[in-house]
Amino acid sequence: MENQKETKNSAKCMEKYIGIKLFVAALSIYALGTGTFSSYYSSILTTLEKRFGFSSSTTGFLMTVDNYIYFPGIIFSHFARRSHTPRIFFGSSIAVAISMLLWATPFFIYGSKGGFNPEFSAKNTTQDNSSESTLFCRMGPAGNTTHMNCDSEDMKNEHENKIAYSLFVVAQLFYGVGTCSFWTLGTTYIDDNASRKDLSFFLGVLFTLKVIGPVVGYYMGAAVLLLPEDLTSNGIGPEEAGYIGAWWLGFPIMALVMILGAIPMLMIPRKMEVEKSYKDVDDDNDDADDENGLSLRNAVTDIKDLPKSLLRILLNPVFMGLTCSICFFVFWISGYSAFQPKYIQEHFNVSATTANVLTGSMGALAGAVGSFISGVGASRFKATKTRVMRIIVYNMVIVLIASASSLAFICPQTEIVGLNERGNGTCSEDCNCDDSAYSPVCGDDNLNYMSACHAGCTALNNGTYDNCQCTGGGTVTFGLCSAFCNMAIPYAIMAFIASFFHTLQEVPLYRIQLRCVAKDDRALSIGIMNFIIFLTALPSPVVFGVVVDSACLLQMSSCSSTDSACWVYATDPMRFKLHILMVAFLILEIISFIFMWYKCKSADFLYDDPEPESETKTKGDLETAQPLMTIKDQKGDLETVLPKKNQSTL
Repeated sequence: MENQKETKNSAKCMEKYIGIKLFVAALSIYALGTGTFSSYYSSILTTLEKRFGFSSSTTGFLMTVDNYIYFPGIIFSHFARRSHTPRIFFGSSIAVAISMLLWATPFFIYGSKGGFNPEFSAKNTTQDNSSESTLFCRMGPAGNTTHMNCDSEDMKNEHENKIAYSLFVVAQLFYGVGTCSFWTLGTTYIDDNASRKDLSFFLGVLFTLKVIGPVVGYYMGAAVLLLPEDLTSNGIGPEEAGYIGAWWLGFPIMALVMILGAIPMLMIPRKMEVEKSYKDVDDDNDDADDENGLSLRNAVTDIKDLPKSLLRILLNPVFMGLTCSICFFVFWISGYSAFQPKYIQEHFNVSATTANVLTGSMGALAGAVGSFISGVGASRFKATKTRVMRIIVYNMVIVLIASASSLAFICPQTEIVGLNERGNGTCSEDCNCDDSAYSPVCGDDNLNYMSACHAGCTALNNGTYDNCQCTGGGTVTFGLCSAFCNMAIPYAIMAFIASFFHTLQEVPLYRIQLRCVAKDDRALSIGIMNFIIFLTALPSPVVFGVVVDSACLLQMSSCSSTDSACWVYATDPMRFKLHILMVAFLILEIISFIFMWYKCKSADFLYDDPEPESETKTKGDLETAQPLMTIKDQKGDLETVLPKKNQSTL
């Protein structure tokens, strides 16, 4: 007996130091790592397309592969709610780390692709062999102006690209395995083991780290893309069309972060001692079973209760309204945010690094601040659930106005002689230029040319084209002429406002999600919501990718496929299609919140735990405490009715 008492005292002493705060800290690292990946992928998306010849719809599909794991994740979450949650997250973190390493594998297998670009070839072309280059003006009779010569090296490169694509798919499957339990088990573990006064704060910290992740991802992408793919200078700068940055460098860093965050999970107990409240009453009857983990009896009971639990959840109007609103949100945000850096880069004529910094600063950073304020506000200020929903609807109207204003920030289309601009008459018509080779140059006349050939250049001296007929016999420089559009600043400001107000409602909405269903249904309800959301949002990146591809003016040449990367986009159609699609789903999201607002007026559930009346509350008092929700029987009568005088509060 004495040994048992010493063991219990030792366990309580350990929980004092290894408690819910350590779990929240470790789970926050996990959230930071997974949040970083999503934005890091978006930040290197254009580079991946150029490096491996992927179209935007192809890279969009890659973003959805991990979602196919969520269906088995739902069933797993229902049966795993009594298991050792911290150890599950240890395995999840390792799976995500493996995914990150697989993403970087193609670089270590095939190396860099520096030197394949026309610019690199031109800068290393000597005067002796310059006449053989398709980048020079070669006078003669007009012939085939599309020179796509597919030799064995070209076919080998395309084969390597297909293998790389297969590795990326496998990496995304590992990522799906590692992330499917975050919302289903992580937040419910915190809700079960945190005190009432700390719950909102912990959720706010978790959401903040989850949103800070994208900020880190965009900034990391901006930094690594300043470095060449092989980390050594190859004569091509970031401002040039064929430049390939070190897209792979961020993945090993993220893998290391995930491994470091996994280690504390091994030291956290399956269940902690928590201050008695209403939510502990039901647990008292299950302590014996919980101490032995997921017993056979519990498993059989869960299987029998599964259909009833599903029916209760699917017939819950507040829950289904919330699910619909998040579905619409995830659809537009997952697609739009994936291609937002590309849109900024193409529409406002900035580099990939600048586009990533702007995206991380205006959207992701605002979201991080909004999430933190949301958590702190939810823990300190009280309000009825209907008042909370009214504030959410007002916030969404602000988000809609700020997002719709992006349609007004118009920049002129980049004009390129040989593609969408005639330029100086017919000066290069007899040059027999290759219209499939995109190697843009800027002339002395401040005009962009598709290549030195289209500028009528006939000589190359010390890495500079000269004797260019279309520029009056002058020279040209590599890359497009500088044409920064100052509309990028007001666009960034409005995006900041939209992101900030949208994330202000994260913690209140999540508390509604946890409270509007029965306690035993929480893990299953979160799993069902995730499944419905990701099933609905599954085509989103592909749809937005198709929209981006539809605005392509010049596609990269390919030996075996017509579905390849795009060099130049029609920016005005891209701007209109992307933002009209986003605004349409924002309107649907607002309609869903209005429905929730209406249903919350008659819903019977506690938005927050009741304040304890005294420190000496007995178990008998706790057994009469109000439940999380009431469930209607087959006759439509309430099994448990909340007193009208007790309002649902935040």
